[in-house]
Amino acid sequence: MNLVGKIFVVVQFVMSVTFMALAVCVYGTHTNWMDEIERPKTANDPGGYAAQLKTATIKNRTLNIDLAKSQRKLDSVQASMTRTHKQLAAALKLTEEAKDKVATRMLVEITQKNDYALALLEAQKELGRIAGELAQLHKGIVGTKADRNDQFQRVVVLTDLVHQLLAQQDILAERNGTLLVDISKYKDFFKREGITIDGALAGTVVVDGVVQAVGREDLLEISIGSDDGLKKGHTLHVFRNSKYLAKIKIVKITPDRAVAKIIPGSLQGPIRRGDIVATKI
Repeated sequence: MNLVGKIFVVVQFVMSVTFMALAVCVYGTHTNWMDEIERPKTANDPGGYAAQLKTATIKNRTLNIDLAKSQRKLDSVQASMTRTHKQLAAALKLTEEAKDKVATRMLVEITQKNDYALALLEAQKELGRIAGELAQLHKGIVGTKADRNDQFQRVVVLTDLVHQLLAQQDILAERNGTLLVDISKYKDFFKREGITIDGALAGTVVVDGVVQAVGREDLLEISIGSDDGLKKGHTLHVFRNSKYLAKIKIVKITPDRAVAKIIPGSLQGPIRRGDIVATKI
């Protein structure tokens, strides 16, 4: 076999393989159209063309029925709209007639209101004149009221002054009573000490204070000291109101305070903070 024969053999072999592959592909893509047409309908498959045609026919019949119903409704709506249009035309005609009547009535009312407005304008002018007179009268009343208010203020000031004087009178009366009580106390004190008023005024000075604290061992702290003329060893007398309590002796002294000791045998009652102490220096 020569070279040309070998080439034809190879070409024939390649062509055979190619046609065989084409045959396999055609067979693989072959469709049985009868099965496709008659395939039954399932839940996930709409079925073949016959089943789909039946479904479409039923849907078309349903749509035609719905279309007929809609057409009947549309005809009914159009008839209703026609009746409504006729009613609106009749109502419009009545409205135009009513509008003419209302316009005539309003014209009459406007004429009447115009006459009323003219009368009202005249009344306003008269009212303005009266208002001017009232303003003049008001000025006179305001002036009178101002004078009355000034007089009232003066009365109030004088009343307050009287009340203040009465309050001062009460305070002075209270102070007078207190002074009378103090004088009575000092008289009793001078009488107990054997001091006459003339002798007390002839160079004797009476100082008094109060008990600040009561301590142990019959010691007292009092509110007067060396600045008031006291000295260590001075004696003082303690009393509450008009009651005599004790005789005390200064044992320690500062400029504004002093410590005193109760003299044995002189205590007439318990001594408390706030009791009065007095002496002559």
